[in-house]
Amino acid sequence: MGADEAAGSGDDDAKAAKAAKAALDAALTKASDELGLETYYRDCVRPLLGQPREQWPTCCGGTCEPCSQILVLVADRVQTLLAK
Repeated sequence: MGADEAAGSGDDDAKAAKAAKAALDAALTKASDELGLETYYRDCVRPLLGQPREQWPTCCGGTCEPCSQILVLVADRVQTLLAK
């Protein structure tokens, strides 16, 4: 593999990463809008997407804002949207 091919591969990787981020951002926006999660809480969902579902939080009943249940619902919807 020559230098030009290696550079091209890096460009392809960067483009793929940018496309994946755009798809994730779009899915997060759509899921949040559908479920009524405020814009300023959307970044709270991102860490869930990198964790196994068994580690996702459950509602503690303490009237937290946002409730972890809505974060989980949005994360689940994001995964569904990305799977399509």
